[in-house]
Amino acid sequence: MISVCAYCRVSTDSRDQQNSFENQNLYFNREFSKNPDYKLYKVYADKGISGTKLHRDEFDKMLF
Repeated sequence: MISVCAYCRVSTDSRDQQNSFENQNLYFNREFSKNPDYKLYKVYADKGISGTKLHRDEFDKMLF
């Protein structure tokens, strides 16, 4: 079995972005559960953070 992780991010705290954030989480959980060779370790997620920002807490945790 392969342990995998995923990363979700939205750049604002707007309602549309919140829906997108939830959909990203649902997508990763659904897709990884389809394959018995994968075990989803964790979904790392940053809310309201620009993709151009160099420091993103959850992204940094995922890398280390």
